[in-house]
Amino acid sequence: MSMAADSVAVTSVPLVSLYDSGEVYAATTFRGLSKADDAYSGFSLCHYVGDEASHWQQCRDELASCLGISADMVVVPRQTHSARVAVVDSVPVDSRDIDGVDAVVTALQGVAVGVNTADCLPLLLCDEKAGVVCAVHAGWRGTVGGVVENAVDCMVRAGASAGDIHGFIAPHIGVCCFEVGDEVACRFHPEDVVHLADEKPHVNLSAAVVRILVSKGVPRENITDIGECTRCRSDRYFSARALGVASGRNFSFIIKQALNR
Repeated sequence: MSMAADSVAVTSVPLVSLYDSGEVYAATTFRGLSKADDAYSGFSLCHYVGDEASHWQQCRDELASCLGISADMVVVPRQTHSARVAVVDSVPVDSRDIDGVDAVVTALQGVAVGVNTADCLPLLLCDEKAGVVCAVHAGWRGTVGGVVENAVDCMVRAGASAGDIHGFIAPHIGVCCFEVGDEVACRFHPEDVVHLADEKPHVNLSAAVVRILVSKGVPRENITDIGECTRCRSDRYFSARALGVASGRNFSFIIKQALNR
């Protein structure tokens, strides 16, 4: 399996490619051209964070065009930091079926399933042999609540094998910036909590997610983290800690075939 973490100029859509086998494509958007004083400025297709509908719809249409699919083939759940997983087995998707959902699984070709984040961890999963892909929104609440375990279990029920799953971790807040209170830190494995110079606990979300995936049977060598911190790079990525919750979102997605690049 090949992976490139370089920006790719497929169209005007600002994308960072995480994986491209010719059969499966995984990527994340970044802000692109944006104004520093405008928290929504740049490429964002999230429909529930206060952005203008004309903006997020245009971005969604542009991504669909980039991928060579119709806009209703881009599945964007309404996330709530839950551990709920939805299976998409037909399109278009009724919005009620992906409301309050934080992971989406599909075996359909030409359907891009994704999650919106602005510091939380986006996890993209695939078993190419089985033809099953998944996008997971893993903030700290979802991570300790079981969303990663539920996503893997749902993929297995759809025909995937844990040993054949590959995982791609897109940009998220790094341990360098993810300072939390003791009430949050105590919910993580001790090895995933560090104390930096300020002696306050910092959580390593990536390490926590990798630990969970490995516990579910996903080989460690199958998991890749792009290693970029959204808070440190808020000029490039949307970051709620840097820009506020009322801001745009990065969209991380995975799709089987149907690429027009």
